[in-house]
Amino acid sequence: MMAASVEHILHTAKGHRLDVSQLAGLKSVTDRAIAEGHGASSWSSIIEVIAAGR
Repeated sequence: MMAASVEHILHTAKGHRLDVSQLAGLKSVTDRAIAEGHGASSWSSIIEVIAAGR
């Protein structure tokens, strides 16, 4: 997954004092997907985490 990219974009946006609420939500779901073993999977695996309501 592209968790490092999300982290980088989130950090950069915060540095520019941009609204990061959407990015923070994406980071949260990405972190949950990784914790559930989807770290090597594609972005589509995030749907499984969202659909399961975890």
